[in-house]
Amino acid sequence: MPEQSPFTLSFVPPPTDAVDVMVDLETLSTRPDAAIISIGACWFEPVTGLVGSPIHILIDLADSIRSGGHVDGDIVHWWLQQSYQARQAITEGCKSTMDDALYALSEYLRSVAPLDKVLVWGNGADFDLSILASAYARADIYLPWRYYNGRCLRTLRKLHPDVDAPKFEGTPHNAADDARHQAQHAVALLRVNRLQKVADSALQLNMRAVHKVIDRMVADGRLAWLIGPGSETFNQLISAAACGSNKTPEQIADEITAAVRPQRVVVDESEG
Repeated sequence: MPEQSPFTLSFVPPPTDAVDVMVDLETLSTRPDAAIISIGACWFEPVTGLVGSPIHILIDLADSIRSGGHVDGDIVHWWLQQSYQARQAITEGCKSTMDDALYALSEYLRSVAPLDKVLVWGNGADFDLSILASAYARADIYLPWRYYNGRCLRTLRKLHPDVDAPKFEGTPHNAADDARHQAQHAVALLRVNRLQKVADSALQLNMRAVHKVIDRMVADGRLAWLIGPGSETFNQLISAAACGSNKTPEQIADEITAAVRPQRVVVDESEG
């Protein structure tokens, strides 16, 4: 079983820290053993927002079926209703065998990151990657990513429903254009996800500081006298403590007020 693709893909190489690749398939079925008619793939880098030019691998339908690919009549009918541009993308141009297409995708993934590092994204956990895994298994070709490095764009979208997809460029249902569009959407979603983590981390640090002051106030009556119930500082501490809590500010204020024992601080004005 050869380890190299019989031909070389041409594409802009990714930056050295890129590990993410978006993959999109066009198929003639929705089953895991679906006949694949084209593969689009596109590396992207969430931190910088860079998205590479996608590759587009067209596959000979007859060979895809010979390799064990399933064809669903309803999906064929669906394809007949798509735009001329979408149908043109899968019917015109040089087409490879199924094995060659899989080797080409393996080569592309290796060019982005090593086997243990590359993160392979699909639009749905039960579609693109599972169909590809089935195709690699039928061809007895080594899967070019670790099973635990598969990623699902649909799940990420559900986590951040308020993040709109970018404007689509190209032809819908063209695997290369779909892969690039999904990569751009993933960049936007992962940026929001990263910012949310930073905000959550800052909130946790703030909460630890607030509770540390409250604990000191409960333990030290002199501090309770200076910034305890009735002071503006106390009200600000209560408001901060209520953030992320399942208790109301009033409940927290009542609990702390019952726990503190203010000790009057006497200042000897004759000193100094």
